[in-house]
Amino acid sequence: MPKKRSPSAQYGYEGGEGHLYVFDKAVTQPHVGLIDLAAIKLDGARPRTAAQDAWLLGPLSNQVVPPECFAAHITGSRAVFRDYAAEEGIIETDRLFPSSIEDPLLRVLLGLPWKKVREPHEGITIPIFRRALNVQEYHGSFVKIGARQTAFYQGAGVADYGSIDGGKYGGIAVRVPEIALFGVAREAPLRFPKVAALLAEHRAVAFEIDELIQHANLGGTQLYQKGIVVTAHEPDLVDLCELAVEHPGLDLTRAGMIPGWYYRIGSDGLWTREAHPEQCDCGNDDTHLRHISALHIIERYLTAPETFG
Repeated sequence: MPKKRSPSAQYGYEGGEGHLYVFDKAVTQPHVGLIDLAAIKLDGARPRTAAQDAWLLGPLSNQVVPPECFAAHITGSRAVFRDYAAEEGIIETDRLFPSSIEDPLLRVLLGLPWKKVREPHEGITIPIFRRALNVQEYHGSFVKIGARQTAFYQGAGVADYGSIDGGKYGGIAVRVPEIALFGVAREAPLRFPKVAALLAEHRAVAFEIDELIQHANLGGTQLYQKGIVVTAHEPDLVDLCELAVEHPGLDLTRAGMIPGWYYRIGSDGLWTREAHPEQCDCGNDDTHLRHISALHIIERYLTAPETFG
């Protein structure tokens, strides 16, 4: 199993000029949006969001912050900022960047899968991996032998595995862009003619991305979301569920489905949710609405793949 070495960072004083930007919350909120991350309370833990009293600004959609959002721009000697921080008890890095022992959010981020580096490396024949998300660490975490719960993803899909456990009708797997799961579609009528055409021919279709997604509640396990699955139990009755895989270490070892919601397709092609004895009973509507959002994006991809760079 591969060794794990992570990018490290540390804070040290250097002389020069420092900059402090002050935002006006009353102005920034309606312009670009603000989210109080420190409002996320975790009993018995000290996440960096709370340690920093952090706020998230955005989404900016690749735009600059409007000038009217700035209440002030203060410049001065870095020694002044350093001394003021010391007066407030901010001396050690841990004060603002707690270790993963204290910070469960950081533990989740550090538990994300590693992806195989695609660029060729001359003279190197062993696979090389980097984290899917480049998280800077302020505490040593070098691990010589990667644990089974660390996924070193090399691009395997359900077609490579062979079949989806629990699939009743066979079907096909279709690779789709990552934005299908990471993006958010605008609300629209539930009509999916391209998806329906695939179902008419194959009865079951797994739409998967070239990524592994681990939900926070599954941290430390070997289970990941890989996409969504649509199955036609009857010509006009389908269920939409989550495609889940097991990926310990270097290999994808299982693929299955997490129960979802059922829909009846009308003569006009409109999907309407229908109660079903085998539907998911998790009570979390947001999860299943995200599946619908993904299906909207997939429908657009199937319609015009050239528009997805």
